[in-house]
Amino acid sequence: PVIRCDEASWRFLFLSFAGWNAVVSAFLAGIAAWGAAQKR
Repeated sequence: PVIRCDEASWRFLFLSFAGWNAVVSAFLAGIAAWGAAQKR
């Protein structure tokens, strides 16, 4: 079978795997920025 690269192979809650990767990466970057901004 031919695997198409212009269609998501699966979706969860209307987001593809790449979409969830972007959401989680942004969330982790926000946590890292918050942690870096904290005063000790």
